[in-house]
Amino acid sequence: MPPASTDTSIGKAVSHSIGRLADFPDHKVVPAEVAGRTVGILRHGGEIYAFGNRCPHQGAPMCRSQAA
Repeated sequence: MPPASTDTSIGKAVSHSIGRLADFPDHKVVPAEVAGRTVGILRHGGEIYAFGNRCPHQGAPMCRSQAA
């Protein structure tokens, strides 16, 4: 899987390795650690989406950790 890219406040993209494509099942949000922060990774068909793990309305986490 290609590394995830994130925009920084100074306008430069930064890449992070988050795992193999097979680690992210289609239509399921999987939490991942990126630069010390938890993000939600969603695979939808051939596309990968990442979003912050904080609800913009209530401030609660949007992703649940997977139990071992």
